[in-house]
Amino acid sequence: MSMVTKRAIVGLGSSGRSVIEYFATYFKAENYLSTVTAFDTRKEPPGIEKLHIDYPELNTVLGDLNGELLATQEQIILSPGLSIYESAIQHAISAGVEVISDIELFARAIKDDEDKAAVVAVTGSNGKSTVVTLLSKMGSAAGWSVRAGGNLGVPALDLLSNSAERVDLYILELSSFQLETDLSLAPKAAVLLNISADHLDRYRDVGHYGEIKGKIYSNAETLVYPLEIDGDEIEKLVESGNVGAKRAPYGGSANGQQYSIQEYSGSRWIFRGGERIIELYEIAMVGAHNYTNALAALSLGEAVDIPLNAMLAALKEFRGLEHRTELIAERDGVRWINDSKGTNVGATEAAILGLSEAGAKIVLIAGGQGKGADFTSLRSLAQKFLRGVVLLGEDAQLISAALDGVVEEVMVDSMESAVARASKMAQIGDSVLLSPACASFDQFLGFEDRGNRFKDAVNAMEIAA
Repeated sequence: MSMVTKRAIVGLGSSGRSVIEYFATYFKAENYLSTVTAFDTRKEPPGIEKLHIDYPELNTVLGDLNGELLATQEQIILSPGLSIYESAIQHAISAGVEVISDIELFARAIKDDEDKAAVVAVTGSNGKSTVVTLLSKMGSAAGWSVRAGGNLGVPALDLLSNSAERVDLYILELSSFQLETDLSLAPKAAVLLNISADHLDRYRDVGHYGEIKGKIYSNAETLVYPLEIDGDEIEKLVESGNVGAKRAPYGGSANGQQYSIQEYSGSRWIFRGGERIIELYEIAMVGAHNYTNALAALSLGEAVDIPLNAMLAALKEFRGLEHRTELIAERDGVRWINDSKGTNVGATEAAILGLSEAGAKIVLIAGGQGKGADFTSLRSLAQKFLRGVVLLGEDAQLISAALDGVVEEVMVDSMESAVARASKMAQIGDSVLLSPACASFDQFLGFEDRGNRFKDAVNAMEIAA
């Protein structure tokens, strides 16, 4: 790392703290921290006292960002929680200050890595965490040493090993915010899973947001991308990606060597090119969006040479992320699915559509704090795919009004009675789906607590049965 004499860490969330820890651990001899000023827009960021005790040599400046002061730095490591378009940061950029992220520090650190672990980068509006977790299970099933993190879970710099332990594969989940700053990261494979209108408070429009996401393809060796998802937006971004890179599409109506989903004698399979790989029924995850996530993970795994048998073993075991269309039980011909993370209408629609692909009818458990959402779009889905709906929580009446009687409906006041009533409604071959389309704070501590209460109620029923 070059001899920079003045550095600013802007933002003291988990990524900012990981940068402090990294400097303190890896550059102890050069006493880096005495050259660092940490900034945070909050007057009292959580844990600031402990930070001062642990790193007495660190300077901190709290409150509104001061562009003049930032312009005197040589390098700014910007937290993904703060926008590069912030005027104080723009002021520093125009004064010639280098602005990078913790991901860039990670990229520079592994450049000198003797063993050259493979790096995979994953971005997209939905499904990132599922693909990252599934891919890491695929690597582990092959006996590899895998470290995964970034936007979700462990900050990238905390994945670095300062021991002699060998790492075979790093998997980074990157948000658009982490892709805003220039990136020298050259992953062995990269994917942009999808683009939906998200974070438009931070970007000019969806096109601008997509452009930022597309930066993941700039230096990758294999560009993995979905066919027939989000029009040809993603394919355009792949076209303008790394010119010499290998292209690895997945999905679509297969022609070529990609992984795709095809019918074969009455059931649905994942194919690779013309070869049948695994029947969808054998995959532990449920829902169409998860089958697409499986295709993405297989394509990335192949790009970094994870053996196919290990990838298939992981697909048969991994039930999906907790609280995200997670299959929790299958009893008396009914599947029980926990999608407590479905805290808005879009997420619930995606879960219903994903499950309906399997041809099953669905009993939906929904309700909570709707945050002013419009539930009317659920009506046509209810008419087509729902056997019935069980409503609870603060905005149960609003959902009921939006559904307008198109499907059998019952109101309850607790998760336990919701499960009991759903169990009565469901018929063999159905799925019972908890996907509330609402926040949980009226009755629960958060979506995790809500999902756990659902699981407990389902398990208690099993014991009673």
